[in-house]
Amino acid sequence: AKWTGVIEDRLKPPTKKCPWCKAETQRKEGVIIFRMHCTGCNGADWCWNCMQKWKGSGNLYCSNVDCELINDTNKFLREAKKITPAYLNNVSIPNTR
Repeated sequence: AKWTGVIEDRLKPPTKKCPWCKAETQRKEGVIIFRMHCTGCNGADWCWNCMQKWKGSGNLYCSNVDCELINDTNKFLREAKKITPAYLNNVSIPNTR
């Protein structure tokens, strides 16, 4: 019975508790949006990754300086090979997708 519970837990989609009211929340499978809004308490939007109040205007990355997601992304872009497209007049950009 205990083993069955472990398997069932692994099959459940990942959930996190709303930082304001502690209600279980869940992102839709395959969605990469990290901006969350709890309809249970209608509290402030929050980041699925760092669990802090959402900063910024987008849906993908919050602007919290200690959010690992944006820090990892920025590091990846800094370290990516650069290219200089002719139409950008000598401006280098990361060559990544």
